[in-house]
Amino acid sequence: MSIPLIPVSVLKQERGWTDTMVQKFLGDPDQLKPNPNYRSGPKMRLYRLDRIEEAEATELVREALSKARASRSKRSSSALERHNRNRQSLLQAVASIPIEIPSTNLSELIDTAIQHYNRRNIEKVADQDSESSFLKRITCNYIRHELIDYDMICHALRGQVGRQDAYFLLKDRIMENIYSTYPELL
Repeated sequence: MSIPLIPVSVLKQERGWTDTMVQKFLGDPDQLKPNPNYRSGPKMRLYRLDRIEEAEATELVREALSKARASRSKRSSSALERHNRNRQSLLQAVASIPIEIPSTNLSELIDTAIQHYNRRNIEKVADQDSESSFLKRITCNYIRHELIDYDMICHALRGQVGRQDAYFLLKDRIMENIYSTYPELL
């Protein structure tokens, strides 16, 4: 019966070891195997389970594992706090963006939205006789994408913590302003 071999990645992820602890308490690996994910990557370091358990039974390793887990937990809570601060900051920034909907003749606006829609779509043609809900939708989309800086703001949200919530907040604010300027589009 062969003794199970544990890769360093499992030692770190599941048992709480660090690279320093592996080097200090286990030393050289019992076996090296080719990297299963990247042929040119470093070889996989494997350690016998009995050696790992023997090391984990010592007071010195138990203390080191306890410290590593506490440090990892502290880093995790700090990262979560930073994430929440960044998210809140982004939401506050989006909430403070001035949104000005240009006021014009609604009939002319709908005509312009129809022309814009028809230039961009070849499968479905819009006209004044199209379904009311469809005309309202394409007019709101026209206002959002062509008359304000919506797309530029969305682009600026990319890669930001909380971007999904910020996107929804931005869209909701814009739609509220559109409906307040043009209640007929509601």
